[in-house]
Amino acid sequence: MRKKVSLLALVVFSCIAASAQYSVKIVLDAIPPKHPDDAMFLTGDYNQWTPNDQNSQFVKDATGKFVATFANVPANSYEIKVTRGTDKTIECAADGKAIDSRKVTINSDTTFHLTVAGWSDDFAKNTLNAPASGAPTVGAPAYGAYLNRKVVPSVAR
Repeated sequence: MRKKVSLLALVVFSCIAASAQYSVKIVLDAIPPKHPDDAMFLTGDYNQWTPNDQNSQFVKDATGKFVATFANVPANSYEIKVTRGTDKTIECAADGKAIDSRKVTINSDTTFHLTVAGWSDDFAKNTLNAPASGAPTVGAPAYGAYLNRKVVPSVAR
């Protein structure tokens, strides 16, 4: 009987641990000064890279920083970027070059502090270069601006 109770306790604990969910807070410590009042959103593989997901919108806190809070986030690794609501207004490096997606791992209640160096729409298209990984960037044919995945063109060739 004692072995059955121990086994049952182990199974219950494993199920609880496997379904653990956490609170995640993301704070934008700094953004470029050109668009201080624009709406800000988090996008990533967790929301199929939807750039204007209302559930992922930042709000300004009492200090004027943009903050996004998420509840019941499953433990996992995620790729994310900050956007002003479109794929053309995705974050980039201070010189306008595309950057790789941020990789975050959630395994406890967590606060991330991010700095956005630039916005892709503030730079001419010819200044946007592939990120370090070689992933395609804005203007690359048949690819999404920040998706790091191939997009099927809508026009047949």
